[in-house]
Amino acid sequence: MASFEITPIGTFRNNRTDVQHTDNWGAVRSTITIDEEFRPVNIKQPAWVSRPMSEYFQP
Repeated sequence: MASFEITPIGTFRNNRTDVQHTDNWGAVRSTITIDEEFRPVNIKQPAWVSRPMSEYFQP
């Protein structure tokens, strides 16, 4: 089986405290902070992408 390694490049932060209800995330404003070792980074996305893709992983 193939394997891969995930390396985080930053952190998402927001003020949401009620995580038991997982709906209405569209009303939550988050900040993405890119780690220093990846700055300055030239992150470009196509015009048809409305927001960067993020993945949440919890072991």
